[in-house]
Amino acid sequence: MIDHKRAVRLAGWTAVISALVFVICTVWISLDLAPTFVDTWAAGLAGDLRSGWLTDLFRVITDVGSAGVSFTLGLIFAVVLASSRRWDQVLVLIAASVISTLAVTGIKNLVERPRPDDALINVPSFSFPSGHASHAVFYAWAALVAIAVFGPRIRRPRLLLGAGIALTMAIGLSRVYLGVHHLTDVLAGWALGALVFALCELVALRVGRLRQNPPGDSSSTSKHQT
Repeated sequence: MIDHKRAVRLAGWTAVISALVFVICTVWISLDLAPTFVDTWAAGLAGDLRSGWLTDLFRVITDVGSAGVSFTLGLIFAVVLASSRRWDQVLVLIAASVISTLAVTGIKNLVERPRPDDALINVPSFSFPSGHASHAVFYAWAALVAIAVFGPRIRRPRLLLGAGIALTMAIGLSRVYLGVHHLTDVLAGWALGALVFALCELVALRVGRLRQNPPGDSSSTSKHQT
């Protein structure tokens, strides 16, 4: 189990770092919508690594980060959380999913960054930020929440957390490998998703603490000594 102070600290630092990364990526690509030097480097590396079996693998991985799959798995996880009466985390999941989806769509249409040329799959719409990378944050968040909520019932919490983070990263990198996103699109997508989930968690933690210790509660204040 993660105590309240540790959870607040983790969510707070995640929000700060994610916001910083997102702002840096946004300002960087806004100066010139063309690929940055890190985008060019990542695209070149992806081209060198391409092979038949790896392309097939990344096609499967990228589908796991699609809105349809991530939202379906999110719904299943929401039912699991609801069965444990963790309505706060259910609301976090719903709010974060809706906000991040709307934010990705709005920013794409605002920035209008073209997708890379010569992609292996045909994808419409604009490139920045990566919606798949943003949706993929769900898997890392779900692993962390499962460990926090179910505690001792998770036999190998580090393995679960590592798997969640690895899947989040693999989905984002699959977009670069398949040539449908620049690396900066993926970095911004990860940062946006993490920022939204962290902010929703901070709100849930604050509301939960207020419900446990409402203002003016005599049990939370020290009594006068006689």
